[in-house]
Amino acid sequence: MKYSGAENLDVMEVAENYNRFLVKEVVREMGKSRDIVDFGAGSAYLLRRIAAESGQKIMAVEPAENWDQMYRENYIPHYRSLEEFGDESLDFIYSLSVLEHIRDDKTAVKIMHQKLREGGKVFIYVPALPFLYSATDKQVGHYRRYTKAALAELFDGEWQIEYLRYADILGAAAWVGLKWFGAKDGNLNGTAVKIFDRVVYPVSLLLDKLSGGRIIGKNLILCAVKKSLPKRKVLVSEVGNDRRKYNVNHLGSCGVNFEKNIGDVQP
Repeated sequence: MKYSGAENLDVMEVAENYNRFLVKEVVREMGKSRDIVDFGAGSAYLLRRIAAESGQKIMAVEPAENWDQMYRENYIPHYRSLEEFGDESLDFIYSLSVLEHIRDDKTAVKIMHQKLREGGKVFIYVPALPFLYSATDKQVGHYRRYTKAALAELFDGEWQIEYLRYADILGAAAWVGLKWFGAKDGNLNGTAVKIFDRVVYPVSLLLDKLSGGRIIGKNLILCAVKKSLPKRKVLVSEVGNDRRKYNVNHLGSCGVNFEKNIGDVQP
């Protein structure tokens, strides 16, 4: 399988301020994590920068064949799917502009949860605001742009969302211009990207900071932790002198209610 939007990925490599921001955000959340995966690593441009900045070894998940040779030449551990990893084997998964490329994003998030250890963390960066969907989104294979509510719903239940906020407040306005006046084939203009990155993006970052990412933005950032399972205690009644015999201090996957030495499973 080849990825058809690779040219626009190459163009985005000139956006130095934008890429530096993403690298710093990921490295901060990564902390001292050991087993780390870049989910949808693409050309591994950001993976290599994040690895260099953090000093950590990062594994790549990338199903497209465009960059196979690059992975081999740079000795980057490369997998086609998250399902190649064992359950509860990872500490940190980050995904930069990837979930929008996956038709069944709900299943992708469930697999992330399955592969993370308890207390493991995800860092997610996706395009925001469905009304901004443009020819560029279509050209690079986006199924959607997210609302805050839609992204939060994906990480409901077994996740603890640490934060969910907008990013690139001025980028939203720029994307409106791209939608109405950009190239009809959806290709990005490298010169325009570079000018925006150098002149406008630093101001956008400042406004994001001042607003706390609560107002609007071209993208959404989410950080969530896999919840730890609660340790349920055994309810013991009428065990009496046989308490030591049963030696029940904690439970595994179910609770036990001892009624006169009879074990009944409680939900």
